[in-house]
Amino acid sequence: MILAGKTTPEYVNLTKAVHNSFRHLELALDKRHLNNIEITKENIQTAIDELKKTNKTFEIISIHTPHINKDETEYLKKTQDLAKEYNAYTIFHSTNLTIEDTIELAKTMGQDRLLIENKTTMDLKSIVHNILPYHDMVLDIAHLYRASQNIYNDLEILISTYKNKIRLIHMNDSTKQKDGLPIGDGDIDYPTIINILKKTAYTEPMIIETPPSTQPESRQKIMKYMPI
Repeated sequence: MILAGKTTPEYVNLTKAVHNSFRHLELALDKRHLNNIEITKENIQTAIDELKKTNKTFEIISIHTPHINKDETEYLKKTQDLAKEYNAYTIFHSTNLTIEDTIELAKTMGQDRLLIENKTTMDLKSIVHNILPYHDMVLDIAHLYRASQNIYNDLEILISTYKNKIRLIHMNDSTKQKDGLPIGDGDIDYPTIINILKKTAYTEPMIIETPPSTQPESRQKIMKYMPI
């Protein structure tokens, strides 16, 4: 099982994540990273080259689109083009778009390693109806918690029934009002989450999507429940 970190693609942030023992990463982009795409790629390559000198390396497993507006589709193609260079998934999620707009815009991108992320308003029924008929997905545990009446039941149904379409999982803690919290700082029972993933034999990568400074500790908490 892969537990990945998440960071922006600046050289210092990439190397810090690797020095924090993450060998797999999701990159979080904003528009400036794509407006200056050559600098972004140079930063990534410099990090790769410098880490090799100390016998360390990392793999980019996914790249998250910026939070775009409906008329900013050029950033979708730029993200997907960058992801293809690293054989990574493209994660399409924007807090500025409805799920209907997201699915419609995704039609312009093609299906190649494109994942849609569930929103904080999407319970089991909504995910099954609005995402899974059209795309593979990344399942955000905290988003599901905020929308669900029973996250543990819904998670087990999702993984048991649609495991082949859930390519990644985002892990962070949450209350009903706020997600993105370090593991243990919210209301989600993560031992139960991990037990469900074990029970359903889920083996795809999981990304720790908490503030960067808290990711090593969140990783350690998760590792207590699931050998990596």
